[in-house]
Amino acid sequence: MAQRWNMTSTEAGVALPEDGPDTHARYYGSYPRKLQRYALERSVISIEDAVRSSTSLPAQVLRIRDRGLAREGMMADVVVFDPA
Repeated sequence: MAQRWNMTSTEAGVALPEDGPDTHARYYGSYPRKLQRYALERSVISIEDAVRSSTSLPAQVLRIRDRGLAREGMMADVVVFDPA
């Protein structure tokens, strides 16, 4: 987890409410779990590195040049969260 080349991914698709309560956690929990468990609780990585491994690093590796960073001219989905 602490290696700089480690990226977060999920093999999930989209789970709909009608899919029921047995939807696997992988559909929604991979990224929050990394932030909570490995950055906040265990301090294996910093929050900054957890975010980087889920955003700009995969975009860089996959050569998606207009994604992964919040900069002018780039496509972005922005999430604001309170680590507390």
